[in-house]
Amino acid sequence: MIKKLSQKTIEYLLPDNVDESLDDKKDVYIYGLECFYNTLITSIIILAIAMWQHTLKVTISWLIAFAVLRHHTGGLHAPSPLLCILFSSLLGASNSLVVQTITFSKELATLFILFDLIICLILAPAKTTKIALTNEKIIREKFCITCILIVGGIIVHVFQDTIGISIIYAFSCVTMLLILSLLPIHK
Repeated sequence: MIKKLSQKTIEYLLPDNVDESLDDKKDVYIYGLECFYNTLITSIIILAIAMWQHTLKVTISWLIAFAVLRHHTGGLHAPSPLLCILFSSLLGASNSLVVQTITFSKELATLFILFDLIICLILAPAKTTKIALTNEKIIREKFCITCILIVGGIIVHVFQDTIGISIIYAFSCVTMLLILSLLPIHK
């Protein structure tokens, strides 16, 4: 469904008489649009659930932290867009349960951030068939990951409430997806 919608959108935006150089890139545009639609649908579902649960502020915190770190780490991908939307929505929606039941001390929060940093520096960015990773790109991504986790750690220490817990949970979700990508079950 999402792939067909992406194809139709690109066909509409790029008419048949389009320049050959653009025509060669249609598959790239379609894939990019698929990713956009997938993210948009998932975000709408997560935010709708958050509004229903009255946890919009912490859910937005989770969504931002998750998306920013996940963009640089990669990791486990669902075998279909529908499963991706389903699993991502469940992960995002579970944030409200986590922030209602878990509390962190500054020391424990620091340990979680350090664990996430170590795992991410070892495993990220995850290898993918879609994007070629040069040594320069790998170093750049590891630098970005380190900066994101340091800034996130500072925010967690400033907001020692549900926003801090939400950010820790988002980072831990990304780390979990990175670790799960090593398992042979998804290949």
